Amino acid sequence: MNEKIAFYHAYACRPDNVLPDAVAADLDLEDFFRKTDYTTSYIGKQYLYHLLHQDVRSEVWKHENIIAQFSTSHTWREGVRKSLARTKDEDACYICSLFSSDICPMPKKWLNAVGILRFLPLCWMMLAFVAPHPTWLYLLVVNLIIHFLLHYQNKKNIYQYYHSIPQAIRMLRQTEELVKEERLQGLQPTDIPLDANKLNAFRRQLLVFNLGIKLDGDFAILAYTLMELVNVFLLGEYYAVNKSLLSLQREKKWLEDVFRFVGMADVLCSLSLLREQLPFHCKPTHLSMPGKLITENVYHPLVEKAVPNSLTLNDKSTLITGSNMCGKTCFIRTIGLNLLAAKTLNTCYACSFAIHLDTRLLSSIHHTDKLTEGKSLFLQEALDILHMLEEADKGPCLFLIDEPFGGTNSTERIAIGTSVLEKLAGNGHIVLATTHDWELQHELEEKYDCYHFTEQVGEKDLTFDYRLRKGKTAQGNAVKILRVYGYPEEVVRRAKAILENGQEHKGLRYDSH
Repeated sequence: MNEKIAFYHAYACRPDNVLPDAVAADLDLEDFFRKTDYTTSYIGKQYLYHLLHQDVRSEVWKHENIIAQFSTSHTWREGVRKSLARTKDEDACYICSLFSSDICPMPKKWLNAVGILRFLPLCWMMLAFVAPHPTWLYLLVVNLIIHFLLHYQNKKNIYQYYHSIPQAIRMLRQTEELVKEERLQGLQPTDIPLDANKLNAFRRQLLVFNLGIKLDGDFAILAYTLMELVNVFLLGEYYAVNKSLLSLQREKKWLEDVFRFVGMADVLCSLSLLREQLPFHCKPTHLSMPGKLITENVYHPLVEKAVPNSLTLNDKSTLITGSNMCGKTCFIRTIGLNLLAAKTLNTCYACSFAIHLDTRLLSSIHHTDKLTEGKSLFLQEALDILHMLEEADKGPCLFLIDEPFGGTNSTERIAIGTSVLEKLAGNGHIVLATTHDWELQHELEEKYDCYHFTEQVGEKDLTFDYRLRKGKTAQGNAVKILRVYGYPEEVVRRAKAILENGQEHKGLRYDSH
């Protein structure tokens, strides 16, 4: 992902709403962003990226009527996309720097003084012509030296905005076109709606930056030299640039409103295109009571030909068991991504998806050592789950936990896992946990519904149907996988014998078929 796309999110994200980095990594959010991105402009890409990295319901659901019109009127949609294409250059990512960072313009009273004093060279020339005297020529030379220094010192103001202001001019131009679309009026800011006349006037005021930049590269050297002489003599560029910077500082909030207007328009247009590419989708249903999840034929948006599954939880969480590679982790990611898409895009990859949409999303899936911080696999996971326990007091959550406490021995893992999963379940929370510890099915049956995935193991291959089944299981496939992949037969026989003996002592039966 182009790191410039994250510029706006870095400015606009709020600590209370931002999706934790760990959750974004667990859900492969960068890949999900690329998969869902049908935006035309880089403003739209930045805005979509920002929405997807927020763990809060966006305003997309308020504009379903606009998405519907994009979907039914392809001619109109293509016209809007043509306007949006004005900022399809990645330099448009720098526009947000105009309202996210400080601009230090010349104080207005000084600017007014410059507006008058910049005509002094003309005065000295007129005096030298009307009343010839060496003093006027001396003052003219000194004045021009000062103008020369100010003019070229001011060049850094122009080059500082080399990427941002030319793109902002294009954004203002495209917004002039978009605000005339009656069907986009619902995207207008409620406090001070965008006005085409103001957009045009502000765009023209910024053209001094665009002209200065283009003269330096595109115009013939003669035109550039003549223009530079005029600007030095009358400080025209110096005055205009500082006047524009003063306006930019004053209009930062308004400029951000323009950016958000364009960004949302592009996101809505993108969603109409995205939905047309999906095999099926739905809009989420908001349940008034947390702790419930009802979904039919939900599928993972990043898996080609993904197998859909259904799940209903009514004030209970779920424990998912099954053998290796059968789809356990993929399924909990599926639910997590669909909750995120429901909140941010008002779109679910399912026939139906119903949940309390203020449910926050937390996960512990990717487990790695952090050697540079002196944290083992177990300690890192323990800290992640401690964070879940702390966040549980702040409102309903969906917790995604893949094989909890896998970094320690089985006895302690089962004891700690039972205690933690009991604590997280209930109180409006939903826990989706995967495990290879079959004992947890019995320890947690009061608060957890049990589901499992399974497979068929042949002599030389494995077959998975990736179907979620309700009920407990005590079937594993690790030893069988060793045989399929050519482990020595004596190793496989010995492992199987030890496993069967251990299962008998625990009162379980190992499926050797």
